[in-house]
Amino acid sequence: MGRKILALLLAAGITVSGAEGVLGAQEEASSEASAAEEVLSEGSVAESEEEEAELPPGPEVIESNGIDGWPLSLDINSETGCLMDAETGVILFNKEMDRQMYPASITKIMTSLLAIENNDLDEVVEMTEAGVEYVQNGSASLWTVEGEEFTVEQLLYGTLIKSANDMATQLGEYTAGSVDEFVDMMNERAEELGCLHTNFENACGMPNDDHMTTAHDMALITQEAIKNETFMEIIGTEEYSIPPTNKNQYRRSFDTHVKLIYDEDFKYDGILGGKTGYTDAAGNTLVTFAERDGRTLICVTMKGDGMDAAAEDHVQLLDYGFDWFENRPAPHGDTAEEGGLVSVPKSAKEEDLTLVREEPDEEGMVRETVLFHNYEVGHMVRTAEDAARIEAEETPSPEPGPSVTNAPDPDGPAPSPAPSETVTIAGYTMSRRAFCAIAALGGLVLAGVLLIVITLILKKKKKE
Repeated sequence: MGRKILALLLAAGITVSGAEGVLGAQEEASSEASAAEEVLSEGSVAESEEEEAELPPGPEVIESNGIDGWPLSLDINSETGCLMDAETGVILFNKEMDRQMYPASITKIMTSLLAIENNDLDEVVEMTEAGVEYVQNGSASLWTVEGEEFTVEQLLYGTLIKSANDMATQLGEYTAGSVDEFVDMMNERAEELGCLHTNFENACGMPNDDHMTTAHDMALITQEAIKNETFMEIIGTEEYSIPPTNKNQYRRSFDTHVKLIYDEDFKYDGILGGKTGYTDAAGNTLVTFAERDGRTLICVTMKGDGMDAAAEDHVQLLDYGFDWFENRPAPHGDTAEEGGLVSVPKSAKEEDLTLVREEPDEEGMVRETVLFHNYEVGHMVRTAEDAARIEAEETPSPEPGPSVTNAPDPDGPAPSPAPSETVTIAGYTMSRRAFCAIAALGGLVLAGVLLIVITLILKKKKKE
């Protein structure tokens, strides 16, 4: 019954708002009421779903949702995640981003970065036992054989696009002389980049109980990798082919696994590249990076339940980062030697930002941290001289006090004599304050005596 009344009111309201007469409105209301009732009946499931609409979780789930004034984010499917602004390094989204997880094949971002930095692309590499060891069922590979020759560039495409474990391992051994030495290089570089919870045990990400990293650390590694032009050219490729080799007469062709690049259901405007990963222990891991309006965001999720779910997480987080945040010049950022931008909510005001300045280091450089309600949103490094200049400009000058004239104006009236601090009465000298107190007390006594006299007089008159 309630649905019929609501439908009639809805239909009548819609019709009466038109320019037709009352009679026409009533006729249309009847037909539209039936239609509205049918829609309401069919939409009962939708209504219940809206009532149970997902709300942003608290900081116990999404740590960044606990930042004062920060735009709230919905939860993601993956167990951990991180969204970073590539230029400022500011973390926009944090879901247990420092929790150690198995990375699987996103390990290959570090492998490829080191291989690019230490080799020429046209160098020829011969496959060895170390590489072909990973040609096995259940392991992503390009079915290479010992003695087969590839260029470094071909191995890089196989590593980043096909996610071939045999090629990634071969790149590691070729770059450092042995896989163990290459793993040492990986860990040293991770430490240089500020990774605090990363330990690599191989070059490809195959399962190992001690091979672990975090979403935050992977964002730091990716932040460095995307500065490399060769890395960016390879990682954004949708498809690639390796021509026949000295050991194989067939062309090997393969496509990217990143759904935000090729899948129409998830294709993302501004996507630059990404890397997928999967093992039973790691679940689905994914790194992507996209650019819009001059800003590049890095997104990392770990232990997702299926690539579709991981891709959905990344679309959601990238949209969140581009829609709700922006980069602005930091206070006095134009004279900084390093930094100079802040990543803040689009609604942020100038008074929301504060600057914390450290003491100069041994080289005479000063680091400054920009805070948004006590959360770091950018930093700068400048010379101590420049910092001192800015600090002097920021220090307010003392306001001038009232002017004091010591000498009297000869043309003006004679100044009034200053009141004496003592009073002399009948030869007795006392302070002005004591005199005032005694006078006040005397007045009270006199008032009391007068009150008694008046009371007695009134009583006497009543008796008469």
